[in-house]
Amino acid sequence: MRPTRIVIDEQAICHNLDRVANLAPKSQALVMLKANAYGHGILRVAQALPTDTAFAVACLEEALILREAGFTNRIVLLSGVYSPAELLVALENDCDMVVHHYTQISWIERSPLAGKLKVWLKLDTGMTRLGFEVGECDKVLARLNACSWVDDDIILMSHFAEAEIKDSPQTLLQLEIFLEATKSYSLARSLANSAAIINLPESHLDWVRPGIMIYGASPIEERTAASLELYPAMHVESQITQLKDVAPGTHIGYGGVYTCMTPTRVGLIPIGYGDGYPRHIDETAVVLCGEKLLPIIGRVSMDMLTVDCTGSPEVELGSPVILWGKGLPVETLAKSAGTISYELLCQIQQRGLVREANTY
Repeated sequence: MRPTRIVIDEQAICHNLDRVANLAPKSQALVMLKANAYGHGILRVAQALPTDTAFAVACLEEALILREAGFTNRIVLLSGVYSPAELLVALENDCDMVVHHYTQISWIERSPLAGKLKVWLKLDTGMTRLGFEVGECDKVLARLNACSWVDDDIILMSHFAEAEIKDSPQTLLQLEIFLEATKSYSLARSLANSAAIINLPESHLDWVRPGIMIYGASPIEERTAASLELYPAMHVESQITQLKDVAPGTHIGYGGVYTCMTPTRVGLIPIGYGDGYPRHIDETAVVLCGEKLLPIIGRVSMDMLTVDCTGSPEVELGSPVILWGKGLPVETLAKSAGTISYELLCQIQQRGLVREANTY
């Protein structure tokens, strides 16, 4: 059996949620489970979290996966619904709905429901993506309150565009706009994502919305996850399955883009872009073998990649390697690939056996 594995550490996930609680002790947490829980497995992560945890998903399809599996937790649809027909399904499955444009308001008004629809009203404070203009809040709330089938406890929310930048003027302006626009309402409020939970305590309010930090990656470029006391929840592991000594001048991999300048000991690892490992990495990309960082050489293939084991006699057939996880943060590889950790976590393909383990 191919030795490549994704190991999900449920204990790390719970530790990271505790870290959120330590940073924002007066706020409730709405945990992001969208995109298959950032690639970690939506049902696996939901099962690992405390039973009273509130979940957020991108769409109704993701919510139904949780409901059909028997989860009764509060679930928020971050994009709301995409048609009037989805309103009834959302209500039948006890899902909260984010309302962010007037078409959704019209659907609600024209669709009297037998129960109470729980609504999160999204305001655009500068992200310029989803949400009503802050000056429209009174009007939108009036229309929602006129619907007897909308729950009175509407939650007001917005989203930061660059909270990962410490003391960002844009972020501080968004906070100011949101606080000013919502100060006259006796309603719960939600603003802080992972970066703001860490960088901007003033934004914590009633609900925080942790995402990437739950999975043990840093939302802040200049801060490591370890420095934030976050534990990686995903460990991508494999082994050295072939070793080959080659002469100077030997080309490695597709296109011969890498040429060995000296006698080189080449190791093969059975993982590639077919597994979601990024193909477009630069020369800084490495894997961790024991305590040694081995440079990746040549192009990443669909099912394998090659590393330089020269000068590492301790590396042998079967030596375990970490592609990312404990000892080699996913942020390190993301930088080599010119992307962000979110993308790598979300795109990993679970075609190998996924195992659970407590690493810490």
